[in-house]
Amino acid sequence: MRVLALLLLVGKAAAGLPGPSLAEFAKALSEHTGQNVKAADLRRLSCQDFGSDEPTEAKCRWQQRIGTKWKRYSTYLAIDARGWHLIDEPYTER
Repeated sequence: MRVLALLLLVGKAAAGLPGPSLAEFAKALSEHTGQNVKAADLRRLSCQDFGSDEPTEAKCRWQQRIGTKWKRYSTYLAIDARGWHLIDEPYTER
């Protein structure tokens, strides 16, 4: 069953990953950083897949509310049968 799910994900990725929703992305950020990140504190999420080179990975950019300010970030994500996961530390963009 896991193999079938992974094949379906790879097939979907080959057609272009749609990217995570804000809720899925907030969950992936929370899991990676160990901090509670809420979807309401995220905006302008944009992900670009790598096509056939890495069909289950994408680079994502977003803005995140930190206190009263919005900061720009980017990182790399991957999707597997369990969902979206960060594969690199988020870094600030200027």
